Amino acid sequence: MKSFEREITRIFVEAGPGGLSIKKSAIHLHNSLNTLFCPVEFNEIYRFVTNFVHRNSHGKCPMLVTAGKRGRYRINRLYSEMPLLEQMDMAAEDIIIQDTAEKPDKQLSIFELSDSE
Repeated sequence: MKSFEREITRIFVEAGPGGLSIKKSAIHLHNSLNTLFCPVEFNEIYRFVTNFVHRNSHGKCPMLVTAGKRGRYRINRLYSEMPLLEQMDMAAEDIIIQDTAEKPDKQLSIFELSDSE
């Protein structure tokens, strides 16, 4: 279920300030998680998204707020953990790129000529 929550937050981040309705976000989540070998029921996804939105749209500093129109939600600008999640994802990508760029090629080339000739 943690992967569902992470994917839902990614979907709402990509939606931007306009936000998404629950049904639209459920469709996006269903399309991203449904595979040929691991089918997921849309009704199950819709219930999960509904519960996630209701759970995360109440409180002093909710992660999701209404986007101006009835039934549309977006990421709260004051929510402090979202930039951290984005920075962690970007930092992980940078580390992967740096690791591949910094590794010297220690394999011997078959075309190198030796100095002993």
